[in-house]
Amino acid sequence: MSIRRKLIHIVLVFSTLIIVLMGMNYFVMSTLSTVRAFVAGEAFYSKGQKDATYFLARYTSTLRDEEYQLFLENVKIPVGDRIVREELLKDDTDYLKVDAGLIQAKNYPDETRDVAKLFKRFQNIGYFKQSIGFWTLGDAEVQKLIDVAEEIHSLVQQKKLTPELANAYLLKIDELNKKLTYLEEQYSNVLGKGVRWATSWLFYVSFTITMLGFIFAVWITFSIAKEILKRIEVLKLGTIRVEQGTLTTPIEITSPLDTKDELIQLAISFNKMTESLEKAISERDIAKEKLEVRAKQLSEAQELAHIGSWELDVANYNVIASDEFYRIFGLELGSELNLGELIQQVHPTDYDIVKKELDATIAQHKTFFLDFKITRANGEIREVSQQGRPILDENGKIIKIIGTTQDITERFKIQLQMIQSNKMASLGEMASGIAHEINNPLAIIKMTALQMQKNVTDESTIFKNGISKIDSTVDRISKIIQGLRTFSRDGRNDPFEIVSFDHLIDDILSFCKERLKHHSITLIKDELDPNLVFEGRQIEISQVILNLLNNAIDAVDPLPGDNKWIRISAKNNGSFLEIKITDSGNGIPLETQSKMFQPFFTTKEIGKGTGLGLSLSLTIIKNHLGEIFLDNDSPNTCFVLRLPNQQV
Repeated sequence: MSIRRKLIHIVLVFSTLIIVLMGMNYFVMSTLSTVRAFVAGEAFYSKGQKDATYFLARYTSTLRDEEYQLFLENVKIPVGDRIVREELLKDDTDYLKVDAGLIQAKNYPDETRDVAKLFKRFQNIGYFKQSIGFWTLGDAEVQKLIDVAEEIHSLVQQKKLTPELANAYLLKIDELNKKLTYLEEQYSNVLGKGVRWATSWLFYVSFTITMLGFIFAVWITFSIAKEILKRIEVLKLGTIRVEQGTLTTPIEITSPLDTKDELIQLAISFNKMTESLEKAISERDIAKEKLEVRAKQLSEAQELAHIGSWELDVANYNVIASDEFYRIFGLELGSELNLGELIQQVHPTDYDIVKKELDATIAQHKTFFLDFKITRANGEIREVSQQGRPILDENGKIIKIIGTTQDITERFKIQLQMIQSNKMASLGEMASGIAHEINNPLAIIKMTALQMQKNVTDESTIFKNGISKIDSTVDRISKIIQGLRTFSRDGRNDPFEIVSFDHLIDDILSFCKERLKHHSITLIKDELDPNLVFEGRQIEISQVILNLLNNAIDAVDPLPGDNKWIRISAKNNGSFLEIKITDSGNGIPLETQSKMFQPFFTTKEIGKGTGLGLSLSLTIIKNHLGEIFLDNDSPNTCFVLRLPNQQV
């Protein structure tokens, strides 16, 4: 038996009970004609609605027009009551309409005016007011029932009412019937409370009849509900298993032959659904696993190549980017990105160019390729290469820009190193040419000076001193040219060799003495042990020390004349040669210390530094397995180099 029929049985039981109670109350209301009229009217309303619902359901099933006519006949009763209620709630009530409505609702014609007066008198008081509220709600549901009936009748007339549509409408009718039953019960209960004061002498009789009917109805309801709840519990356990991820255990169907039972039909459908769901989840997991593998491969490839992908929504300027993009810009992974914030990280020297290119891309729908510098939140400067192209909608309007950003800092450093090396190589070639052109005249000058020195008498002291100065000057020029040839060549591919630091520093200072003298800077060279050595590339270490000396000169040059000095010292420290280059400056701020070894960072004026000196020096020293750092314990600015005496 279907649940619908079971519920109809319950409704019939309760309807029977209501009819019995109405018969009993009719006797009570015979002495209270006006009150009886209300109760009788409620009974007619209920019966009319129930009969109308019943005949509408019958009409939906049988399609017989007489059933529909019976529905129309019965639904006039609640419609008449609605007309009465709406008219009586008006200030200017038309009592002729009220009489007609009450008569249409099966009320006695000679009681209509008394009913109207009672309504007007007590419409805002206690139980009567509540009953009117339920009456109003019931009228709304009756109107829905009428609308459904008109839809069904129209489909029947057009011969378009399929069995599936009929079943759907039967469920809708049943749902409306339940609501109306509930509202009618509420209306009856409230109205009953209002009249029990006048019918107390019938209390025991009413109570006995009511309880017997209620017990019978509850017994019927409980029996049917117990069976329904049992099957619902089975369905509930099945849904819990699905919620917990168990899809392999189907719902047990106790009465597979009772296919009219909607819950059994639901259980069968549920089992089919879990089978399909299990298959779909399995396929989804496989696809998800493949997608995760591909996403991981892409992320690893981007990280390896230092290429981040991104997408800019031109409507709100929000940016969606890959993890590598976050790493390139030094941002927290997963944080929200906006073009306005990202463009602030562009280095001031490149800001206008980048903004111009981006504006042109949005305005002209052009693809762009651009290299520029960015500044991370920690102050680190990175060189990036970015390209992007616009995506247009079907109307040719730009909706987003997609692109990639690559960190080319290391490549850019190498390119600058190569440029610098090429410059130095060119300088070396030029120095070799100069040496070739100058060495012969210098040799002639030196030989002539020696011959003149031999021919000068002891008494010609002044002349002899002049000749000695010519000779030493020629030696100094030769040494400078030789040093220029040595330091200007590319030493990256030189083999590691044991180098005397004492000789190395003398060669380096030959380049710096004139500059130190020009800036009135005192050079203090501590006495060095001639046995101090390190193993490395002489040219590269010379370039590092020369860079530190030039930085020291630039740092102390603005100081007062009496406080401009640079000290060079060295000693063995275990298996390392420790070199210190100290100047009279007062140290370097902590904020600058954290950035000074980063590429492109400089505190010098524009045009006086590339910001690569210390960065390249750090690379060279690391390649020598050494260290370079600032000694913060020194009262002055002191850079320390540690080079291994012997490479492992």
